[in-house]
Amino acid sequence: MKNLIAKIRLHLRALRPILLSHHPLCETFSNDMHTFKIGHRKLCIGCFITYPTALVFYLIGSLSGLFNIFTTPQLWYFGFGLCGIYLFSILGLTKTKKIKMITKFLIGCGIAFCVAAIWSLSHPIRLRLIVIGIYFLIGHAFINTMRLLDIYRTCHKCEYDCDWQRCPGMSSILSPDTIPKIESDTP
Repeated sequence: MKNLIAKIRLHLRALRPILLSHHPLCETFSNDMHTFKIGHRKLCIGCFITYPTALVFYLIGSLSGLFNIFTTPQLWYFGFGLCGIYLFSILGLTKTKKIKMITKFLIGCGIAFCVAAIWSLSHPIRLRLIVIGIYFLIGHAFINTMRLLDIYRTCHKCEYDCDWQRCPGMSSILSPDTIPKIESDTP
């Protein structure tokens, strides 16, 4: 088990350059349409706008009583309506960084409405927490699949055509020098 944890830590260390930005470090992705910088770190616009917005908006909506003025179906309508703005990204309508950031903010608000809708149900707390967990797993899987397809399409058009060993944005991460070796448990 100790060896497994060590391996995971080493792989995360090797992925550190793209761990928070989720995009290759090459010229194609250097236009900062997908990331913003805080200090020397590049952060994914989607993750670092959507999830904090969802948390803050949910807390504000819950503590202020905003969500109480809506019925559960209305919470769902607002939630799915705002989350549906993700279609703008799928359809390529988020061509500027400003529009991309606004859509991520609105999606975060939509997530908060959906969580409020789930929480407004009269089922036991444990069941509501499970449903919220499932909601996040499904949503996260969908968004990550879409991100993967977008990166794949972009990388497929590149001269390196997803050859990660030669790609300047990924080769330094995948280099044997970057991924430290650990000794095996077997003699």
